Amino acid sequence: MDTREEPIGPIEIAFVGDLTDNESDLTDRLLSIEPGGECTLYFDSPGGSPYCAVSLMILIKMRNLQATGVVTGECSSATLWPFAACQRRLVTPFSVLLFHPMR
Repeated sequence: MDTREEPIGPIEIAFVGDLTDNESDLTDRLLSIEPGGECTLYFDSPGGSPYCAVSLMILIKMRNLQATGVVTGECSSATLWPFAACQRRLVTPFSVLLFHPMR
C-alpha cells in the first residue's frame, strides 16, 4: 500500500541560482508536470546560458503548462525567457529584473 499523499495544488518549482547549473533538475521537474497542467515557478536567478533558458521556455510553451511565475528576488538576463513564458507573472516591489543587450 502506497502511503504517499498526492500533492495538493499546483506543482511548485524554484529557479534559484544560475540556470545552467540547475538545467537537468529544472528540466526533469517541468517534464514531471502533465501537459496542460498547472505549476507555480519561483524565480531568484541572475541568468545563465541562453540555450538553457530557451530550452526551459520551450518546455513550458510546447507542453502548454499553465504556469504562474513569481519573482521572489532577482529575475535577470536569460532567466527572463522562462519567466516570460508563464501565463501569469507576479512581481513584488522588491523584485529585481535586469536586462542587457544581446550579442
